[in-house]
Amino acid sequence: MKSIIVSYFSDVGDSTYYSDHGKRLSEELEALGDRYSIVGLEGHGDYRANCLSKPLFIREMYHKYKQNIVWLDVDSLVHKSLDMFDWCLEKAKVACVSHHGAHQKVAPQQVTMMKASPIGFQYCDEVTAFIDGWVDDCQNDAKNGGNRFDHEVLLEKTLPRFADMLTFILLDNRWCRWPGLTDSDTYITMGLADNESKRKGLIDMGVTGDTLNNQLVGNERMERDYENASSGKSVQSAT
Repeated sequence: MKSIIVSYFSDVGDSTYYSDHGKRLSEELEALGDRYSIVGLEGHGDYRANCLSKPLFIREMYHKYKQNIVWLDVDSLVHKSLDMFDWCLEKAKVACVSHHGAHQKVAPQQVTMMKASPIGFQYCDEVTAFIDGWVDDCQNDAKNGGNRFDHEVLLEKTLPRFADMLTFILLDNRWCRWPGLTDSDTYITMGLADNESKRKGLIDMGVTGDTLNNQLVGNERMERDYENASSGKSVQSAT
């Protein structure tokens, strides 16, 4: 794999959830032979503030390596090599994952359902400006007392301003499956941390009920997801 997978972890409170996953993910990518850089950073003591640091970290890694990079949430479970991103980033400036079931090169207005991870960035001037804009938008949201996370800022603020200068490939949903829906075709099972700081941030953003609970899975389904990825058994419900 030519592109470099980048991620970071910052624990919240006394929990070692993120640092534990940082070690696990490093071992996973090492075994798959994918290039990676996973970094431990001092956190801000708050889940949302840590999330808003994500584009700044992506920018630092982007300029450090001066080549295509792939952002991956540190609590993602990776079941297969992610070298498909090399091909994607030859064809498009941004590669991300859809909720749908087919690979497609899409118009900018169709990217609004992209998942927060993984996201591949081609190393070029247009993407440099896009990442800079995302950093600025997240910092402004924090300064102005906003209640959004990095991905909501990306979709609502940054993409509308920069999408027309970019090209996108959406990978199908095998590349980021919900915990509990993993099967033998799955490349990545998304991680969904469970902590009070995250819960508060989601509630502040208006998330409630089953939608809230489904965002707070933690490690509850991890063992089953590994089993389903290797055995081909599929779980029909994410709840």
